[in-house]
Amino acid sequence: MADVTSLQSALTLEHAAVYGYGIVGGRLGPADALARDSYDVHRQRRDVLTAALVDTGATPTPAAAAYEPERPVLTDVQARSLATEIERQSAVAYAALVASGDGDWRRTGAGWLRDSAVRGYRWSSRVAPLPGLGPQQ
Repeated sequence: MADVTSLQSALTLEHAAVYGYGIVGGRLGPADALARDSYDVHRQRRDVLTAALVDTGATPTPAAAAYEPERPVLTDVQARSLATEIERQSAVAYAALVASGDGDWRRTGAGWLRDSAVRGYRWSSRVAPLPGLGPQQ
């Protein structure tokens, strides 16, 4: 099992990701398959993390009423930039799951990290050399 702190951090991020992808999808429209898929993936991960925390006896961190993007999302380019940032932040949380988890959570975190890097690439055509790890690591 991953430590509760890492699970809570990942859950907090998933709440923000679900909200953020609501903004992205609202801007790009319902026909954007990548936005819809990304929203669904993050909802599913939020639910997995919530269940894992309940299983440990911890109280899952609730979602905030709203999340404020760092920059306005008024154009398609800004929506894609927000989606890229969501995936970058997700990669950081998933790398922490890999670092703090046992075999099952390491595999889960690694799979989610890989998926997040691919999704980030699909949004921006760029990916960090080591997704989830900052330059200082």
